[in-house]
Amino acid sequence: MDATLNAESRTQHQEDPWTLRESGWQEDKMHDRDFNPAAPYHGVEEPDIEFEFAASNFPVTEGQFVKVLNPNTNPVRILYKVKEEVFEVEGWGLTVPLEDFPKLPKEIGRRFLQLYCSSQDGTLSRDDEDALALVSQQIDYRGFAASRLIPRRLEATLVRTEPVAFLEFLDDKREKLPRELTEKLEVLKPGDRFAAYFQLNGDGKVLDIRHVDLLPRLETVDPETVFDSFKG
Repeated sequence: MDATLNAESRTQHQEDPWTLRESGWQEDKMHDRDFNPAAPYHGVEEPDIEFEFAASNFPVTEGQFVKVLNPNTNPVRILYKVKEEVFEVEGWGLTVPLEDFPKLPKEIGRRFLQLYCSSQDGTLSRDDEDALALVSQQIDYRGFAASRLIPRRLEATLVRTEPVAFLEFLDDKREKLPRELTEKLEVLKPGDRFAAYFQLNGDGKVLDIRHVDLLPRLETVDPETVFDSFKG
């Protein structure tokens, strides 16, 4: 049955990644045992059903989505608990009633946001810490965190443009730019100093550059001249 559900969920995902034919669940439940309303029920419980969720990204907020890192090797797994008629996202601390299955992608995104925000303000419970440990292995947590960083206005000098572009910031840190960002500085020449809003990731790598302002070049100062001025 797992294979059937997986195949059905993947086929449906190609048509609409957010829905699954709800009628299929009722049909499966009736076919799992020879259903006869007149026959006595002997208390045989139906097994829970596990399947991999076909969607590989989930909506969060402000038009953002979080993506599954490795949908083939480490997918988000769903357990349908037949007796309770609920879907449980394994390890996430999230359950959704059967009738709300179409809302499951949004509920997954909401749960991710809850865990992320609690981790940022230090209010994670012990259970949520365990959930976040699993979630961060399945979902691109670092990428989402980087996208939430506020751009910073920094000053830098364009050191060179060929064969790759390098910037030098005021703290003497040098950063190699991806080629697509080099195009944003195409009117600048090596040695030009500028200010801009830099989008950085958690490791300080430049993700984006916006609103470039050209600044006067810093004059080279001879240390001996400065020392002589103090002596005088």
